[in-house]
Amino acid sequence: MNVVEFLKDNGVRIWSPGEHHHVTKNYIGFDCPFCSPNSGRARAGYHTSKHLVTCWKCGVEKGVEGSQKVAIQSEASPSGAS
Repeated sequence: MNVVEFLKDNGVRIWSPGEHHHVTKNYIGFDCPFCSPNSGRARAGYHTSKHLVTCWKCGVEKGVEGSQKVAIQSEASPSGAS
């Protein structure tokens, strides 16, 4: 399972480049669970080649390091705990 499949399987709305003005090349956008959950603002993004999850608003950045588990567990939990 890749990051996109994981997000979709867990009900996270995602945007591809061109589907939202905040989502650019090499990114999959979604709402940051820390600063804008369910807002439709696509402030967070997953960089498909650097394997990083970042938020341009609050600055959260997590590395995937070979598995989406590291980034997604942190992003899915508002406290950052796994």
